[in-house]
Amino acid sequence: MIDDTAAPTELGPPAWNQLDTARLSKTREDLESGQSFQEILESARQLESYFISTLLERMRATLPGEGLFGSAPGSNVYEGMFDRAMGEHLAKTGQFGLAETIARQVARQVAQNETLNR
Repeated sequence: MIDDTAAPTELGPPAWNQLDTARLSKTREDLESGQSFQEILESARQLESYFISTLLERMRATLPGEGLFGSAPGSNVYEGMFDRAMGEHLAKTGQFGLAETIARQVARQVAQNETLNR
């Protein structure tokens, strides 16, 4: 699960922006047990959302100045929430195309594995 209450640290992104490794492991098991393409696509969209959020966060870190929300205490929390929301929104629109590409590749690999295991 995602922990929305965790505060960001100077050493890395907030905890709610971390990949949920237990969920990824379960997704792999589901894929191997005949998961549908729509479920594969949803998992790929979540990965794309994480990628875009991280990309936005890292790009903003290179900019000089106070950032979107100024230098007030806690402004980095709001920036992280904004990055996450933008990542989710952009992944839903499909404009990046990463999720579809990943889903097709995973589905192809699952099909090949099923063929080899028969």
